[in-house]
Amino acid sequence: MRYNQLKEMILRALSELGEETSLGLMERLRGEGAAISEKALQMALLRYYRQGLLSRRRRKGLYRYSLTDKGRRRLEWLKGRSP
Repeated sequence: MRYNQLKEMILRALSELGEETSLGLMERLRGEGAAISEKALQMALLRYYRQGLLSRRRRKGLYRYSLTDKGRRRLEWLKGRSP
């Protein structure tokens, strides 16, 4: 994967889905052909949450992630840089 490709894929998926669990995102990304482990995805989600790109809330023992305004701005920036 090229630099920031995973970030762009996650942010784009959440912009379309609104809110999703890591398992739901895993299914979505694998359906798009991404070869990523569950642990790698969870670590990426944690990083993006700490960077302020994602918000999360716990529901029934699972975190559900969604984009923040900062995440939307970053996605637009990433889209502008994609070849």
